[in-house]
Amino acid sequence: MVEEFDFLSDNEMDLIEKYKSQESRGEIGFYDIEEFEILINYFLDYMRYDKAEILIKQAISIYPTTAVFYLKKADLLSSLGKGKEAISLLEKLEEDDPGNAEIAMLCATVYSQADESEKAVIEYKKALTDEDFREDALMYIAAEYEKNTDFEKAKKSLIEVVKHYPLNDTALHEILFCFESLHDIEGAVSFFTKFLDDNPFSAAAWFDLGVAFSSLDLYEKAIDAYDFTLSIDEEYLSANFNKGNALSRLDRFQEAIDLYQEGIQRDGEDAQSLLYIGECYESLGDYEKALFYVNKSLEYDNQDSETYQVYASCLINLEKFKASIPYLQKSVELDDNCFSAHYQLGVVYMHLENYSAALECFEKVTEIDDENFESFLAKAECFEYTEQLEEAFNCYKKILTDFPDNDLVYYRFFVFLYNNSSKTSAYQILELLFSKLEGELNSDELFRAENIISDTYFITLLSTYNKSINLEDEKQND
Repeated sequence: MVEEFDFLSDNEMDLIEKYKSQESRGEIGFYDIEEFEILINYFLDYMRYDKAEILIKQAISIYPTTAVFYLKKADLLSSLGKGKEAISLLEKLEEDDPGNAEIAMLCATVYSQADESEKAVIEYKKALTDEDFREDALMYIAAEYEKNTDFEKAKKSLIEVVKHYPLNDTALHEILFCFESLHDIEGAVSFFTKFLDDNPFSAAAWFDLGVAFSSLDLYEKAIDAYDFTLSIDEEYLSANFNKGNALSRLDRFQEAIDLYQEGIQRDGEDAQSLLYIGECYESLGDYEKALFYVNKSLEYDNQDSETYQVYASCLINLEKFKASIPYLQKSVELDDNCFSAHYQLGVVYMHLENYSAALECFEKVTEIDDENFESFLAKAECFEYTEQLEEAFNCYKKILTDFPDNDLVYYRFFVFLYNNSSKTSAYQILELLFSKLEGELNSDELFRAENIISDTYFITLLSTYNKSINLEDEKQND
């Protein structure tokens, strides 16, 4: 007896064993229609097309008027990449039996495999009149629309599924996917809330509602939704996991850890749970414990870029800068487009005063993400530290042009110019800052300028600005 028979009934298993035994002896057995179907389906499912073809020919020769074997032949032709032949055969079958939903479903499948979605949808719609095929047809129609990124039509078809078949959890999850693809998470919340009014014991719907709430950063509501999921189905592992994530987002790190640990005790260790526990301990400032769990995560999956980055982050927090470098290098080796790892590596190199290496890292970040303000600013600082003043000046100037609404660049550019004997230009930048700034100045940034506190012109400017702010406050109070 072979393991692949697990999904078959005892009678079906006996039939297949009988066929294989006869075949090995060169005997040709006689089978009724139902037995031929079982054998053909078996060999089609396991892609033994040579054997399926022999059986189909044999079945047609014995039962030439039985349409099901012609359907199997069309299925075989499709599986062998002979789509046109399959369609030709199915069209003839459809002429003889125009209301046959099974023919329409198979015809649609062949069109789908040929990427002719429009024709596939037409055929699937023909099957909607047959209750035995209606649910599957609606699901396949949605899949065709999703394949062509028409998520609105896909959603409509899926909503029709759960209207008639509310226990179809796959359809519910796909509805959420469509709302997400349409960037309409509020719509998802509205849909699942209404669906749950009519189907309050749908664990899948409560779970999807929780996911939607999480996407809107409504983590308290998400936790409530996951709790409802777990109250209906305590084995709903994804809900338990997602609840932990939501708790973590609310800075309830110990509760999240306890939940992840519960999952591990029940289902065993896995890389992701261990990583998340490590991240929670990192957030709690317990870096040694964080390292322990992240390292255990790497034992299960040593090809995840994020895990190496988290490990490095813990080492950085322990001021083990040199030790963090190999982990960050491994992170970017696994995912060269992970700009956060490149940036973190650059920061480490800056701490170690290896500015040329840091500059390469920040250059890489800006190649990946040309709107990464922090990396442009770090590049300017690297130029400044290595006394490449012209490059630093041009870099600050570009940042000011590209990020005119970010106050920090004005402070940093002012300090750079002031410290490099360009006070006139520095004060022009400062006045630009004063003209756009609302509220208090960032004195920590300003006083990075050398001996600025003894500069009378600076004190005058500062006083003028503070008076204008006070006057503005008085007007608002009046």
